[in-house]
Amino acid sequence: QHILWLRAGAVPSPTEAKCEVTDWGFDRFEVTVESDQVGLASLFFEREAFDASARTAVLTVTEDSPVTRAADKLRWDDFPRYGIANARIVEVAAPVEPGEATKLTFEVMDGSAIGWGQCFARVYEAVDYAALPDLSQGVDQLIEEVDK
Repeated sequence: QHILWLRAGAVPSPTEAKCEVTDWGFDRFEVTVESDQVGLASLFFEREAFDASARTAVLTVTEDSPVTRAADKLRWDDFPRYGIANARIVEVAAPVEPGEATKLTFEVMDGSAIGWGQCFARVYEAVDYAALPDLSQGVDQLIEEVDK
């Protein structure tokens, strides 16, 4: 299942967040993100010296965030781990809250070289999920805007 987000209205102005890469290994590293505001951090990595040639060199992320720590039950198999593109440019999102570190563990499933790189993060305001329309209403609204 995928969710497509289309922002309506003014473009938000993000704030900078602290993003530190730690615990480097051959096929894994950890990233710690800290922010003074509640929201969704957008992380950007530019990597070098990695190996994505094998079909099994899938890059995975395991999230340890305020959201996953508050989860009272598993939401999907292998929660909170998910796969992302094993590419030179990597972008992921992670929830953040003041006073709580969000940690992401990046790992190559088959043990291939993960390489090295730098991390940058910005935090956008939290999404008010309760204010979002249901799927059919959202699609209808989008069609109306496109038809104008």
